[in-house]
Amino acid sequence: MNAPLAHVFILCTILLGLYGQVVLKWQVTRAGVAPTDSLGRLAFVLGMLLNPWVLSALAAAFLGMLTWMLALT
Repeated sequence: MNAPLAHVFILCTILLGLYGQVVLKWQVTRAGVAPTDSLGRLAFVLGMLLNPWVLSALAAAFLGMLTWMLALT
């Protein structure tokens, strides 16, 4: 692989990671404090996992992993 393309993949990895971390922080902060009981915590986590923003952050993490693998090749 040529060097400029590898640098593009590295940049994509960084930007996707940044996006994922910022969105997760934003959504968890927005959701508030998690309940103290076990059932409430489970509902809280499941609710977060069904949040479209959180799903997009997880997708960004997955894509970031792929771009990192491409950068390493």
